[in-house]
Amino acid sequence: MSFDQQPISPDEMARFERWVRGVFEWPLELADHWIYHENELIADLPEDGPVVLDFVDYFLQHPERLRPYSKDKIAQGFGVFFDPSGANHVHAYRNDKVPVERRAAAVSNLRLLYVNYFDRLCLEVIREIGRSHDADSWRMEDRCFMFWDCFVISPFDQEERIIQAGLAVMREALDSGNQSCIASALHGLGHWCHCVPEIKDMIGEWLALRTDLPDFIIDYAHDAMDAHVQ
Repeated sequence: MSFDQQPISPDEMARFERWVRGVFEWPLELADHWIYHENELIADLPEDGPVVLDFVDYFLQHPERLRPYSKDKIAQGFGVFFDPSGANHVHAYRNDKVPVERRAAAVSNLRLLYVNYFDRLCLEVIREIGRSHDADSWRMEDRCFMFWDCFVISPFDQEERIIQAGLAVMREALDSGNQSCIASALHGLGHWCHCVPEIKDMIGEWLALRTDLPDFIIDYAHDAMDAHVQ
């Protein structure tokens, strides 16, 4: 599933550009102090409306738009869209006033978060999973690993279409050549395992095909199958 986004009008594109500046040019030293009434560039952006999904989908589909920004600036900006501790914009993904088809498509488009951002920017070599990651960190590697831990979508209270869209994103990320993306997907699947029984078989079938994995990822995959992740 994907959302066939209509071209953004010139007026909306101008608003999008202003919004991008307001989010990604916020000083890093103010990362923990998102005071929206002081940020005039994004003051008129509805915090949980469909325009948020339109704008997020646009930069997911057009990573060249964020290339002027550093890895840390992009990671900080992701906190606005995807982490409720950073801002309320992420609640657009669960706003029942937005049609479920639109929200499911927006969740499906998160595959591009892995393809266009995490896979390209999470380049640190990992030798263990979980211990060095911080839910409150603005580092890209932590954003990647903790994504499904912090994201507001979970299988506990969501429509089946939303759940299946999220599962598809994580399943695709398992096939990444980037171990940070794999760890992120396993982390998310481990948290969802209690509510979605087929996850255990999904991971088991994936493990049978991935004979190239290091032992620490294999061990973590077994932990995820048993919902033993942090």
